[in-house]
Amino acid sequence: MKQLELALVPTPGAKPEFLAAVIPLPKDAAEKAVIPALWQSMTEHNKAVVLEGYTRESWAENDVTSVVKWQNMHVRSVDGKNKVPGFVQYLQERQKTSYGRFLCATGTTTVTTFVLVVSYKQTNAATLSCRIAPLFTIPNCPLKPKSGDQKVLQQQHQKPPAAISVPKAGDAAAAPKRKGFGLLGNLVGAQKRTNQHVVSSVVAKPGRAPSSAASATASNPSEGVGIVAHTSHDIEAQQELKTSGEVLADFRNKMEQAMLDFDIAPEVSMKVPIKLSDYTKQVHESDQGKVTMEVLKYIVYEQAEEVNDEWIAHKEPSEFMDEITIAIYKDAEDAPPEVLEELNRAELPEEMKAQQKMVAEQRRQQEMKALREQEQKQLEALKSMATGGGEDGDEDVDLAALNTQKRDRRTIEEIQRDNAKRQRLD
Repeated sequence: MKQLELALVPTPGAKPEFLAAVIPLPKDAAEKAVIPALWQSMTEHNKAVVLEGYTRESWAENDVTSVVKWQNMHVRSVDGKNKVPGFVQYLQERQKTSYGRFLCATGTTTVTTFVLVVSYKQTNAATLSCRIAPLFTIPNCPLKPKSGDQKVLQQQHQKPPAAISVPKAGDAAAAPKRKGFGLLGNLVGAQKRTNQHVVSSVVAKPGRAPSSAASATASNPSEGVGIVAHTSHDIEAQQELKTSGEVLADFRNKMEQAMLDFDIAPEVSMKVPIKLSDYTKQVHESDQGKVTMEVLKYIVYEQAEEVNDEWIAHKEPSEFMDEITIAIYKDAEDAPPEVLEELNRAELPEEMKAQQKMVAEQRRQQEMKALREQEQKQLEALKSMATGGGEDGDEDVDLAALNTQKRDRRTIEEIQRDNAKRQRLD
């Protein structure tokens, strides 16, 4: 039987990496008749099935309340690299479900997108228990159809046939002819009717007062399409905006997925760039104050600590207030020395900081005291040489005479500095 390759995306945006080459393993007689045909279609339309991410959402579960008719499939690895047990252990530790998309034929000429789900509930680490189902039958599934999905595209583009009314001969003869207004008149009339329809639809929306542009268009329809198009564009833009809670929740889920992918990746460090404007532009203007850089930075630190509390998260220096980069290191040996130094300095308790400050103050006072004693001894020696005092008179006289002929070679700045220091000590 033909093999199918399973690949895994280590981090968001990265290239898929090889996980295993698998073949189906029927579990009972009912599956033996279904699996070969299904497997042949899978291998025919797909070179590999990429497991794109992980989720805990209900659409991937197979509980008793599920409306999705999942098809069970059991596969085993035949490549000999033995990566499946580690992958199963990773899913079980985090209690998450891995998922991916692939194309499969549902008829003789129809190809549609299926979803492959690998749950953390595995009975055997050597095999993978999977579930598959068509994408369009799974409610609340965030995945989109793959390119080449013919069934979904046909359903989206299929429209009901327009009703065609065939006039009777008697009606055509009885209907009076209307005098036309010419090509220009018909164009102006059609434009006026279009403007009135758009304005009425804007005003009729519940909970929304008519805008000034809509009122102006209703009073003066000749101003036409430009104002109405601008108004409808603003309405669509307002509808696409989110609340601050939704934006922060999406960012938290994104960081959680990034940390989980980084945990199984071979890299020892990861950088998370954050640009505040990318998230505030998704929020209503009145709600933008709740999406701040401090909140986003806290979410990154929190998700990193939740996955592994031994990781080191450090904000790198930045020239801008609304753009930062947070570096995540798996081990202290992988972090630069300046990061560890700053981290240790920040983690010192208040008692230790106060003790270090007291020791530095005592050292400074001792140095000042030693300097004053040294200067006092120098002053006493100079006075003794100037007055000629001491037990040995001849030696004192010679020293005094030598002192009178000695020239002061200090500069003016040095003399002024020594005088100021002497006054400060006195």
